[in-house]
Amino acid sequence: MLTLRIGGRDVSAACLGTAEFGGNYDEAFAFRQMDLFRDYGGNFIDTAHVYNDWHPGEKSRSEKLIGRWLERAGRREDFFLSTKGGHPPLTDMSHSRISRREIAADLEESLSFLRTSYVDLYFLHRDCTDVPVGEIVDWMNEWIREGRIRHWGCSNWTLARIRSANEYARHHDLEGIACNQAMWSYAVFRTESLADKTLVPADSLSLQYHAQTALPLMAFTAQARGYLARLASGEPVPPDVQAVYGCSENTRRLHTLQKMQKETGLSISQLCLLYFLSLPFPAFPIVSFHSRDQLADSLELYNHKGALMPFASRLFSPSL
Repeated sequence: MLTLRIGGRDVSAACLGTAEFGGNYDEAFAFRQMDLFRDYGGNFIDTAHVYNDWHPGEKSRSEKLIGRWLERAGRREDFFLSTKGGHPPLTDMSHSRISRREIAADLEESLSFLRTSYVDLYFLHRDCTDVPVGEIVDWMNEWIREGRIRHWGCSNWTLARIRSANEYARHHDLEGIACNQAMWSYAVFRTESLADKTLVPADSLSLQYHAQTALPLMAFTAQARGYLARLASGEPVPPDVQAVYGCSENTRRLHTLQKMQKETGLSISQLCLLYFLSLPFPAFPIVSFHSRDQLADSLELYNHKGALMPFASRLFSPSL
């Protein structure tokens, strides 16, 4: 599988998303997804301490399920594992949990649930601008020195805070943010229609920063919840997806993809992923699918190895 660099390591250019593992996806289905991802050469798996806590019952089911799979698979070092902590309580998203004590507790539980002694990339799931960014950088480097995490990143942080964190790290000879995880896709979105107002999607300015600094980006909702593929196939679009992605610009972009489809023979879903390889910095789409066939269709894209990157740049103009 095609690889890109992150944290000084070559990892699969697609990252397996696991937000529904243990919830809408039971253990048997999730294990099959991870088996297939591994068999295609994938080694980058992303989860979070809070994943599936929106379902009643047991907490942190995604991490626990992945931990069982990793133990069965063996060779923990073959996989690049990321998880996230510091998410607000789901009952009160305005209540910040960005404190040393709460993040340390999340990290300790994540390591236990994942059945590992370290996480390759640990994200802070939200930010709190009331906390000096230098304090946060210091906390993360403490856990790096202890060997609990190897690198750290941020999710749903503003560009200003990312810049400040990396400037502080540089001035104090510490490790700064190794990766940013944000909402992003080839399809544009209507920020005002997002139900979760704590999300900080990538925008043109943040993408410019990534291009200038080569800071890796991990994109969640990388296929816009299937919006463009649904439109192309005539499949009904759920109202909440339509509210976020329904606009004339996405109709235009779908027409562009359909022209590319005729030229390349690739599916709409594959082309949505190919877009990330056209970006001038390491960009990892987080992929998750409802069926084995959907996952296999997308992973087949990455078997073309390095020839894909100049091909992607030719198809997707910089203006897109």
